[in-house]
Amino acid sequence: MRSKRLSDRQQGIALFSVLWVLMLLTLIATSLSLTSRSQGQQSRNIIGAVQARYLAEAGIQLALVNQGMAAAQRPWLADGSPYLLPMDGNELWIAIFNESGRIDLNVTGPELLDGLLRTAGVEDDLRAKLVDAIQDWRDEDDLHRLNGAEYDDYIAAGRESGPRNASFETVAEVQQVLGMTPEIYRHIRHSLTVRNPHNGINPLYAPRQVLQALPEVDETQVEQFVKDRLKSHQDGLPPPATDFLPRQFLSGGSPSVNYTIHTEARMNTGSRYRLSTNLRWRRGQPELEQIMPEKVSLFTGPDS
Repeated sequence: MRSKRLSDRQQGIALFSVLWVLMLLTLIATSLSLTSRSQGQQSRNIIGAVQARYLAEAGIQLALVNQGMAAAQRPWLADGSPYLLPMDGNELWIAIFNESGRIDLNVTGPELLDGLLRTAGVEDDLRAKLVDAIQDWRDEDDLHRLNGAEYDDYIAAGRESGPRNASFETVAEVQQVLGMTPEIYRHIRHSLTVRNPHNGINPLYAPRQVLQALPEVDETQVEQFVKDRLKSHQDGLPPPATDFLPRQFLSGGSPSVNYTIHTEARMNTGSRYRLSTNLRWRRGQPELEQIMPEKVSLFTGPDS
């Protein structure tokens, strides 16, 4: 009898051991399966990101080809308008800016800065502070404008340093101005430059948002002007009249030698990649200066 109980016990232990081993093998198999699927997804994500990057880089080269054509033959107008190129279920967006059409952070007056912030929906009080703070940032003195900000204001706000008291080196630097928010920056980033030496803007290349920033300009007129400007370019005709725009904020003449190209690749896998590059005409040829990843999407902002 004792021998039988011992045998039953041994069988129970053996059965328990087998079940434990089976459970352990199941866990290992499940883990391997999950790891394999995870690695597969990671591989697909990496491949999608690489494809998106190369597609965005191809967009830069296409824009360079556009700029290498005679001005009257270029299919794309350098006014920041976004152009969509479908690519096997993916999307390549390209926009070219002539810098003479954008608002220069270093030379523009308060009226255009205020108008641009207004297009982004910034309330009156904050607009007044930002306009003065931008000017306090770029001037060489430590004198406060009425609503501006100098070193002591930045320190009081918990910043480690104050304004540069010199020209903005990049558009991205405006994010450091006291009162600027990521949301406001996202809305105005593509209407700003530091490469337009003129106090005014060239209306033949100004993005829609820049034109809307001009004081006392009707939005309906701006929309019609932008459409007419594009059609005239496509048809090889002279640009439309600009006499409805306030002349004191305009600069005429030839386009700037400075351009910026923005591209964005949108893959059907969900991958996104954005690039921007500065282009400058030298000795009659367009030359790329530096290609950089772009954080702010052009195609979800005011010019979409």
